[in-house]
Amino acid sequence: MRKLLMAAMILAIFLSACNGKPEPTISAADVQVTAVAMAGKIIAQTQAAIPTATSVPPTDTPAPTATTAPTLIPTLEVIAPLPTSTSSSNSCTALTKWDGPESKVNLNNSTKGTANLSLCRTSEVGACECISRQFDNSTSIMMPLG
Repeated sequence: MRKLLMAAMILAIFLSACNGKPEPTISAADVQVTAVAMAGKIIAQTQAAIPTATSVPPTDTPAPTATTAPTLIPTLEVIAPLPTSTSSSNSCTALTKWDGPESKVNLNNSTKGTANLSLCRTSEVGACECISRQFDNSTSIMMPLG
């Protein structure tokens, strides 16, 4: 039995070795054609990836909507700076009392120093009158209206 098994193995080896067909190989021409085709594909893909100069499409701008009229806020009249003269005709007097309506004004100093506030007006007779305050944090003063 051993001899029979040994003979079968040798016969199988000889028959498989006598196949006669060589292993297929790629020719140099096939390698060259494949390389040229791949290079062409790479160039085409690179060209397709380059951004083109396209214009930005116009945007739809909505029409303005109607709004309510603005609320007017009362403002103080701007007074030209007073001349710095020592003459008594150009100096301002302290405005300490007045007739008519008045309003309380709250002043808040958010700096770390002292604030100086001077509000001046010209009276009906042309005299200069001023309210002056110096404060650190916050204060309130009464002022004439108008």
